[in-house]
Amino acid sequence: MIPTKTEILQQAPQQAEHEKQAQEEFDLEAGRVESSLNPNKISDALRTAQQDREFRLLRRYTGQNVGGPDLGRRSSVASNQARPSLSDRFGKIDRQNSVAGSHTANLGKLDSVQEQRTPDEGEHANEEGWLADHAGADTPVHDGSEPEEWVEDPDELKPYDPELDEIHNLHTYWSVIRLKFREPLAELLAMTCQLTIGFAADLVVTTSGSSATTNANWAWGLASMIGIYIAGGISGAHLNPAVSIMLWIFRGFPLRKIPGYAFAQLLGAFLASLIAFGLYRTSIIEFAGNADMATSGTSSAFVTHPQHSYIDASTAFFTEFVGTAILAVVVLALGDDSNAPPGAGMNAFIMGLVITVLLMAFGANTGLALNPARDFGPRLALLALGYGKANTFPSAYWFWGAWCGPIAGALFGAFLYDGAIFVGGESPVNYPRKRIKRAMRKKKAKWGRRFKKVATGGLSVPMPLRRPRYASDDWHFDHREDESVM
Repeated sequence: MIPTKTEILQQAPQQAEHEKQAQEEFDLEAGRVESSLNPNKISDALRTAQQDREFRLLRRYTGQNVGGPDLGRRSSVASNQARPSLSDRFGKIDRQNSVAGSHTANLGKLDSVQEQRTPDEGEHANEEGWLADHAGADTPVHDGSEPEEWVEDPDELKPYDPELDEIHNLHTYWSVIRLKFREPLAELLAMTCQLTIGFAADLVVTTSGSSATTNANWAWGLASMIGIYIAGGISGAHLNPAVSIMLWIFRGFPLRKIPGYAFAQLLGAFLASLIAFGLYRTSIIEFAGNADMATSGTSSAFVTHPQHSYIDASTAFFTEFVGTAILAVVVLALGDDSNAPPGAGMNAFIMGLVITVLLMAFGANTGLALNPARDFGPRLALLALGYGKANTFPSAYWFWGAWCGPIAGALFGAFLYDGAIFVGGESPVNYPRKRIKRAMRKKKAKWGRRFKKVATGGLSVPMPLRRPRYASDDWHFDHREDESVM
């Protein structure tokens, strides 16, 4: 509940001190509340911030100033200068109007001034000290010394960190958790939407007995476009573990983010399979008839495999390899600023067309996964739905075809693009040989130290697993019995 004006005036000193202390402890709207799975740890911060927002809101609209610092909504790009209140601004305008009115009233009382000739600066060019005497306050004077720097030094550029620089309205416990896992959540949502549409389109073709695979190809392309639009501005819309690994090696994507991205992508594929199966369960049962649902052939709408008996292992592998290599080349080309990138919002549309074309060209051999998560997640879902291991993991194709093929193809495609076109320094293709040798020596020394620690049994416990240190740890007690008491 918003407090009244009387309550604000009565609690002004305490509230100002409270806001000052709260500002020093945390900055809620800038996202500096440590996320935790325990809601009790952040509930106090959220409750305090809610009370502060209520007081600041009412003071802003009533023009009251309780003497405390201005703790209103802030951002990293906002000016540090405090805004004047409405009363101050209107008072300043009234004073200016009164001064202007007095000058207007005195215009008729001024005496006439005889015009005089303004001396030319050229006449006094040789007179010593004339320029210094007649120069204005803002006119620089050169005395023969080093030229003065008139332009201020630019502000130091700092790397953009969305978790620290953006303004986040952390009003609830979930908002704090969402800020911590915003990128994986975006991957999860986009992956679920994309694959739900794709699996549903494949089920329509399979259960209807139609051969209109072109419709399914277009559905997959447009579904990919939708997924990229959903997560493109948050996580980059990788939607593919092979793309994440490729960007880590060739574009410096943080390695620590790959496990979270991959887990979100696999979970999204798993959920999308369950959703599509639930929507078309009756159609699948009707299509299977008296036969077992697991052996009805509907699993081909979810997972990829060689479509015909004459498709050998090498053909299946290189189908995934070549298709993903072309996909990686297009991804890097769209992100290359020196290679005529498309306009804003066009990347998703172009990627949708590319995936449609790839499915039309290479889908006849294996169904073309292009994505390890798109194949492995549905296998786990079908296994949970009772399709059995014989229908979900009949061979090792799920590993060498759906995992090794796309990952190897993505890396090879990135190598081809960087070797032929890309000129940026973040690619290892453009590393100098000395830099590569230095990096290899550092890696070798780093892993050598780790193996040495493991061999000697001195492997330290990770910091998050250590017990926090307390002051009582330094206390020492004498456990000897007191003889006088005895």
